[in-house]
Amino acid sequence: MDARTFSIGSPAASPRCTPPARVASSQCARRQVGKSTAVTAFVEQVDTPHAYFTGVQLAPMHRQLEMLAEAFLGSRHPVADVHLLFDSPPTTWREAFNRWALAARNAPVIVVLDEFPWAVDADPSLEGELQVAWDTTLSKLPILLILIGSDVAKMSRLIEHDRPLFGRVTPMVVPALNPAEVAEALPGRSTLEIFDAYLVTGGYPRLVERCAAAETTAAYVKAAVTSPSRHTTPAGPAGVDARSNPTSTKP
Repeated sequence: MDARTFSIGSPAASPRCTPPARVASSQCARRQVGKSTAVTAFVEQVDTPHAYFTGVQLAPMHRQLEMLAEAFLGSRHPVADVHLLFDSPPTTWREAFNRWALAARNAPVIVVLDEFPWAVDADPSLEGELQVAWDTTLSKLPILLILIGSDVAKMSRLIEHDRPLFGRVTPMVVPALNPAEVAEALPGRSTLEIFDAYLVTGGYPRLVERCAAAETTAAYVKAAVTSPSRHTTPAGPAGVDARSNPTSTKP
């Protein structure tokens, strides 16, 4: 997962460097492939003030903004004057972006907006407000903004020519693990077992980790299909669903 950790935010990978002004978009057709885990590891490893916000499906805008303030206040490496800026949550996204600008006036800042489409659903003007803030203020400051979403269709539309963020987003797809990466996670297993594990888990890192904890791939499958949680059985239907219906939000 290290390669994925720094590929989205590589300009800020060095603990002492200043992230350039940039919007980075992480896109993926399926959930649970490790994109949020990779970005979380990245922001926690670098020596840069940051905030990691996760949008909540169906939550109203005011609640989304409250959680944004909570993300800044709860950061392990908070921005300067964090209590002055975020003890009171912003009431609009424009106000939030103005506070980001104040936070980055003297030092670099990383802001992660996970499940960005859900925040947009709560306030359709968010894309336009971000475009205006980016063009007028944020792009001139040392801010690395990372947008993450599990809905590949919605994330892909962010960069279409008729959308506010066109030309401002650097897209990136975070795929599931490939057979070679699964092999690294399953040392000592035969080639046949590795491909069986890849087919069974779909390359989902969490499922591969569980498979590695089992004595054999067959033992993992047997335990999984007899478990109430059935860790393996959703992988196939979810993969098919993601390909046939890109807007699906099923896990």
